[in-house]
Amino acid sequence: MNRSVCCLAGCTIVSLAYAGWRDDFEGENYNITDKWSKWTEYGSSIHYAAHDGLLHVTGMKYPVRPETVHWLDKWFPENAWDFETETRLGWLDTTKGGIGFGAWNTFPYSKIASFSLEPGRLFADIILGGGAGRLTINKSIPKGGFFTAKITRVGRVVSVYWDGELILQGSQNNYMPYQRTHLSFSAASEEDRMDYFVDYVSIIPEPGTFAATLIGGGLLAWRHKRRRSPGEKNRR
Repeated sequence: MNRSVCCLAGCTIVSLAYAGWRDDFEGENYNITDKWSKWTEYGSSIHYAAHDGLLHVTGMKYPVRPETVHWLDKWFPENAWDFETETRLGWLDTTKGGIGFGAWNTFPYSKIASFSLEPGRLFADIILGGGAGRLTINKSIPKGGFFTAKITRVGRVVSVYWDGELILQGSQNNYMPYQRTHLSFSAASEEDRMDYFVDYVSIIPEPGTFAATLIGGGLLAWRHKRRRSPGEKNRR
């Protein structure tokens, strides 16, 4: 086999290893527990339904206690230092309650960065560690619509993006591998009726390595194609 083809195959294997994970909430028999770990704090009444490529989350917390949360966790067992995790979320202007999105370290499972959202309000933070506390931002957002939230880490630098705009960035003192992404849903009172939509959630570990292998594989394929003689081309 041509050396270039062998190298291309190797690059393809490496790129697949770093391809990460994505949930588009599609399929007739979609079952959320096949892709997510879920647990409830204090008890709740929450319904998940996937249709038309969207996860529809409805329900109400009961009994209501401070910071009651229903979590969906995606654990990523491979140690990844650099990472990128992203989601597209939506809600109605009549929705009440809150939705969270965040990334966490390995043991002791400390948070890297997160969003806490509700119609009309955004709160985001980055945990710096090492006694440096955290960076935070509060801002107003529309009460209805779909929005993209993304968290990345390159080296020690954590960046938080909202609809493609960098809104928060800081360097971590406590630096440990990324391990999971979470979604959380909550209500502050018995009158809060959650009505949220999730379009997708994606995780790319070591995104720089993934991009480099794709580019390298593409260049090798292009080089191999150019080196083929006219006779080879005609015989295929």
